[in-house]
Amino acid sequence: MVESGIAASAYVYEDTGVSGLFDPMRTWYYKIKFTEISSLTESLQPEYPAFRKSTTTDKAALEIVRRKSIALERYSGRDFFVIKKRTYGTHCTTCWDTVLQRITNDECSTCYGTGWVDGYFKAIYLKGMLNPAPKYNQITMFGE
Repeated sequence: MVESGIAASAYVYEDTGVSGLFDPMRTWYYKIKFTEISSLTESLQPEYPAFRKSTTTDKAALEIVRRKSIALERYSGRDFFVIKKRTYGTHCTTCWDTVLQRITNDECSTCYGTGWVDGYFKAIYLKGMLNPAPKYNQITMFGE
């Protein structure tokens, strides 16, 4: 129980100061350190990070995902690599202008024109389908 009387397990905190900082799609996670005044014992909450919790237990949704992955893996899937551009980290030591706050060389071999060291995150492999005419998508029993 927190000193104010609010149960720690039911309390929700939204930090509006970092909303959209560095990357608008970035989710920030926090841990709270509690100290029991009488015994001076400490604990961290939540015990497991929020991003490691299962997002859905809906059996229908899981079946849709399973069938879609089977269709992509066995029949219509192609190999893709997603390469996400860095939007935070250490600025490029070769072409970053600290006065103008921008890059000076679009073809820099250190940041690849992004302004951040290494330029891009490690490529993510996935199976996918590239459809040149999306209006002709096949409708199957588990979705488009």
